[in-house]
Amino acid sequence: MASVPAVADGPLSGAGVAGFLGPTPFFVVSSWDRDGGSDTSPRGDTPGFVQVIDGHTLAIPDRRGNKRADTSRNLLADDRISVAMLVPGRTDVLHLSGTAVVTDDANLLADMALGGAVPQAALIVTVERAEVRHNQAVAAANIWDRANRVDAATLSELMALTTRQLGVRKPALRWLARSLAALSPLIRRIINATYRRALKKEGYGVATGSRPGRPVRVIDVIRETSDAVTLVFSGADTGFAPGQFYTLIMEIDGRTVRRAYSATSVPGTDRLALTVKRNGLCSTYLNDHARVGTEMRVLGPSGNFGVTDPAAAGADYVLIGAGSGITPLMSIMRTVLAASPDTTITLHYGNRTEADIIFADELTAMRDAHPGRLTVHHVLSRPDPGWTGRTGRIGPDHLTCSEGAHYYVCGPAAMLTSVRDCLTGLGVASDRLHEEEFTSAPEAAPELTARTMTVENVGDVVVATGQTMLDAGLAAGVPMPYSCTVGSCGECRIQLLHGEVRGTVEDGGVLTCVSYPLTDTAVAIGPAEPRD
Repeated sequence: MASVPAVADGPLSGAGVAGFLGPTPFFVVSSWDRDGGSDTSPRGDTPGFVQVIDGHTLAIPDRRGNKRADTSRNLLADDRISVAMLVPGRTDVLHLSGTAVVTDDANLLADMALGGAVPQAALIVTVERAEVRHNQAVAAANIWDRANRVDAATLSELMALTTRQLGVRKPALRWLARSLAALSPLIRRIINATYRRALKKEGYGVATGSRPGRPVRVIDVIRETSDAVTLVFSGADTGFAPGQFYTLIMEIDGRTVRRAYSATSVPGTDRLALTVKRNGLCSTYLNDHARVGTEMRVLGPSGNFGVTDPAAAGADYVLIGAGSGITPLMSIMRTVLAASPDTTITLHYGNRTEADIIFADELTAMRDAHPGRLTVHHVLSRPDPGWTGRTGRIGPDHLTCSEGAHYYVCGPAAMLTSVRDCLTGLGVASDRLHEEEFTSAPEAAPELTARTMTVENVGDVVVATGQTMLDAGLAAGVPMPYSCTVGSCGECRIQLLHGEVRGTVEDGGVLTCVSYPLTDTAVAIGPAEPRD
């Protein structure tokens, strides 16, 4: 994972920049030739491939699989360069500009080896300017929403399109078109197999032995309620959008466990605060055993829930949360109130009893510090004697439609459904309603027989008794996708080719973080290969 050295003094040490340099898997680079023409090329690699040399300098590997040399050729004539980096789940973009040279320094390239494969060259970029900016195009495209992804099965293959066009334009060659169409699945398999072999030679898909995430250390522990604690970390990437979450990786009783928690702090500082309510193995462990000095690892930020432009003038937000659903909303409130002088926020916060209210004193202090801008309504389902506030569950008796306001709702599935129905009935448009479901901790692992999970183009993985398919894959060094680890975000979904699992299976896919194999299984990371 890339990080800016602590002593760095330059554009790369700016607020939010490190939040892109470490987790980015993709960027586009623009360069110019001697005639004034330009070339913009995509670059993708394993997150962490961008190396930070100092506060002004980056090193970017050029893998052997890159058969185009446009950028390198242009830099020989004009050393100017511009880079735009993206991170999945974020709608802002890191823009870098400066100059660059191509190097074949053996020591530097050796440090960039992937699975033992050394890149053929590298770009050394001297950064003159680095700026994180909201990108309206990325936000409008909503590219990170899985619901917007096109089902690959509905797309025509390029080979099929070509052969159909050939048959229409050249009737005499229709026999050739039909022959090519018949061979299309076979040709695609050959091309895919060749491409995957080339990727393996480059080191992709090969376990490198590196541990996922970045190391962090607890520097403060704040007891919020008897069942909720805020942990403050140093060493984390705090370039998140208010509302996003992080995944903590920790060792509990000799077992590696992962759990997602929303940030409650303001982004861009040197401290990351995660507030954890007791609910399951990980949250109980953190409530009872986390101390100043405790070390663990963290992935993220992740998720697309939250406010993309906290400094927007005159914005109106209605925040609705229950229990630990206050955590992303707290980050939103802290950030927006500090960033925009005229934004108004109304918070509806539901709990069982007054003792369960997380951030009770701070919410009162924030309300008093921002009169007319922050309104707080507590709603208790089991009020103590003497409670004079609102009671019941958040619903029609508490909510109204505020024209132009954006509604952010966070809590368990039942609460989200109830509030959504209420707001829709009040006339709140769907594009002004944003939701984050908080899923309960996974149920106890079932006592099932160990099974073999065959990962396509990787090999066999043994899923031991009590292991999820995700845990087994990660333990074996397989690059399994994941984020929340509780079956909520859908990022761990892969293709189930055959076999039976206990857990969530939908449309041929399985959520590996909450699934256990009942039989030997075969899976594919990414779109499944076509099968006869």
